[in-house]
Amino acid sequence: MENINKDNMSATDLQHLLHQMQRTTSMLEERLSSTITHGSSTGLSSKDFPLFKLQGHFHLCQKNEKHCLKRSPECPEEGSPILIPNISNIDTQSTAEIENELGAAAILQSLTSLVDEGTPPRSNYVNVMRDSVLESAFRAFKRQRFSPWHRLNVTFVDTAGVTEGAVDDGGPTREFLRLLITEIKDSSFFNGPDYNKNLSLVSRSVDNGDYRNLGQMISVALVHGGIKPLFFSRRLYHSIASRPTPPVTLEEVDDRELQEQLQRVITAETLAEARDAIMEASGSLCLLGCSAGLRSLDEKEYFTQQALRAYVEGRTQKALEQFVDGMNAMGLAEKIRSHIEELEPLFVGGPKALQLQDLLDLFSVSFAEPGSNRRRAQNQTVMFWNNWLIEREHDQ
Repeated sequence: MENINKDNMSATDLQHLLHQMQRTTSMLEERLSSTITHGSSTGLSSKDFPLFKLQGHFHLCQKNEKHCLKRSPECPEEGSPILIPNISNIDTQSTAEIENELGAAAILQSLTSLVDEGTPPRSNYVNVMRDSVLESAFRAFKRQRFSPWHRLNVTFVDTAGVTEGAVDDGGPTREFLRLLITEIKDSSFFNGPDYNKNLSLVSRSVDNGDYRNLGQMISVALVHGGIKPLFFSRRLYHSIASRPTPPVTLEEVDDRELQEQLQRVITAETLAEARDAIMEASGSLCLLGCSAGLRSLDEKEYFTQQALRAYVEGRTQKALEQFVDGMNAMGLAEKIRSHIEELEPLFVGGPKALQLQDLLDLFSVSFAEPGSNRRRAQNQTVMFWNNWLIEREHDQ
């Protein structure tokens, strides 16, 4: 920001400055549009996203009462300076800093705004059968020329091969992406409780690169359709962000036999019992690289934690790398690393329970003129509605 005292600025100076700012905005819009369409030949990379930075910069100024272009009743005292955004030094405030201020919505908008809203290419046409949504998605996402940076064109087909006939102006795509996220959550690629899922290992799918496609599907669902994949465990989310993960629990092991074997190691009361339990589990433990024996009973907790981590995280490492690579096809994994706290509610914690305030915020009332009979009837209706919502919340 450039600090300019209002006493040193004439009306002509201020008007000239505003004109310069408008011209700069127009120039950035033209350059950004050209970059998205034709690549980086203009010298401006789409990754830099200058228009978003400019908009975010002005948004921050507007949010702060002391950042104003002219005096208003809300401004500070008479002698305070007027703060003008310094367009020439706009890059001194990084995209990450602006996104931190604006939150998850603006972070996603920085990606959504880069999606080409024109006619989608044929490679982005998706024919979907409702009883095999994930299979239909794999067929489309594995096309060599499929592009996550272009719109999808989704057609639903029933089991007889007849199209449902809906023109995709956004509705079918969003419905497809919603069904897709549900099928991914319930697929064999993930394990654990409904809204606390870790990656599971499907060796053949690793060889086929399916996890990369899964990451891309989740990115497209979130960026194109705003569909939140709320089923990630905190472990999976932190793994994507390359952050330390919490200790692994027995409940995260989906192999019942290994789970029981490690439970016997944990509950062993003597060194001999612990060694016998490890011997019984030696077949599985050798595959995990945890075949070393115990020298003392104090080591059993460390030993079991290493075995648990090797099973839950180590054996799925290659799948995770593919998954992250797919999520980064639209830059989403990189955004998670840069804004781990801001984006976590989009992936972790499950769907939010419906609250009274959510319903109150859902509707806005268009009132008639104050004092009219119609307005009195409307007031009574609104009162009954609010009271009914409060009573239903109390019943729960």
